Amino acid sequence: TPRETQAGEPLSNMATGVVIDRYIGDASRAPSRRWHNTMFVQNILHQGDPDPAKQGNPGAVLVVNKSLDLVTLPGRNVTPLEPWGDQVIAYVTGGQGRLDDGTNYWDLKEGVAFIIPPGQAHRFTNPGDSTLKMLVYTQVMPQQGITPRQGILVRDTNLMGMSEENVHWSNMSKFVFQGNDGMAGRILLVYMGPQTIAGPHGHVPGTEEIWTKVSPGPSIMQIGSEIRQWRPNMAMKAPPDGHTVHAAINNSNSLQYWFYFAQFP
Repeated sequence: TPRETQAGEPLSNMATGVVIDRYIGDASRAPSRRWHNTMFVQNILHQGDPDPAKQGNPGAVLVVNKSLDLVTLPGRNVTPLEPWGDQVIAYVTGGQGRLDDGTNYWDLKEGVAFIIPPGQAHRFTNPGDSTLKMLVYTQVMPQQGITPRQGILVRDTNLMGMSEENVHWSNMSKFVFQGNDGMAGRILLVYMGPQTIAGPHGHVPGTEEIWTKVSPGPSIMQIGSEIRQWRPNMAMKAPPDGHTVHAAINNSNSLQYWFYFAQFP
């Protein structure tokens, strides 16, 4: 007769009182607002108190970041050449376009990521017919220990190799940006193979770890004792209470990947 191990399962969400929908954001359920003249923005997550012991509005759980948004620029549109007050970290998920600072320019396509430091003049142009789509973090600067970079930094993640293998059982990662790039925290792309699950684990208070689904196809998020369907442009912040576990489950027959942010205490 098989014997049980001595490992104990964590308490259920009903026992801990964690309301997991506070930590989930979905762009498809957010109203679209005009942003910087010709762009449109749908909020996914925004600033708030992430303490699970306190009540709060859904999605209001960010501390390091001001907001996480889905930003779109329709075809045949251009934004003004102007500085923004906050730092912008973005990943292009669809369409094509161009980013410039009045002197230099960079072509944008799916897989291109960039950092625009605060006060840096820049402009987005979409000369085609398809919509340019980006996941955008807005960070309030300065932050302790972080020196903003000088000038725009652009990287094509399609040309990057994997930096991590089999983290939490199944995660394969590309390191896109880190602290020495002039940002708070770090940005990764995390890939999972077909029919795999990441090892459920929790994070301590002071952690800001955010997973945003990019690829289409069915997948599931686990937060504590509950699960939710995970669609593109839908994000989850891991509850930072030290015991509510989280994990991604790829229940499809194709490769899936996530746009990931983390800063640890």
